Amino acid sequence: MTEHLVWGVHESFRAYVEEIGEIRVEAPASAVGSGFLFRRTSYAGRYTGTVLFTAHGGLLRLEVRDPSIHREGERLVLSVVDPTARLRILADLVPAGDGSGFHATLAPEGAVAFDFRYPAGSPLAPLRLDPPSDHHATTRRT
Repeated sequence: MTEHLVWGVHESFRAYVEEIGEIRVEAPASAVGSGFLFRRTSYAGRYTGTVLFTAHGGLLRLEVRDPSIHREGERLVLSVVDPTARLRILADLVPAGDGSGFHATLAPEGAVAFDFRYPAGSPLAPLRLDPPSDHHATTRRT
């Protein structure tokens, strides 16, 4: 069975943007509970979909596009595709003991994506691997 990635990014960041800006979820990603579902591609560890966080007239902008879980040297990381189509590391990952996903912390390379508001090593939302189900893309506006 192919699993999908469910990730809430960062709880307080998400709540802040929901309050003052917009979170746009683009198919094939979808909003699920307090997170976002990214559908698995045919490549191991790669997922597809986009979640765009914007506020302050576009001055705050974080795009989580096509995340992937992979090794970077000795590290297990979560990367996203940036606007220039390059992979950018956002998080360092540690597998959850029950095999259901990963604990995530902000990687040093990922701090810039949050405009250094959160220091490297800050906890992020855990990543969960879920079996496929039928979800629909939504847009949240405030």
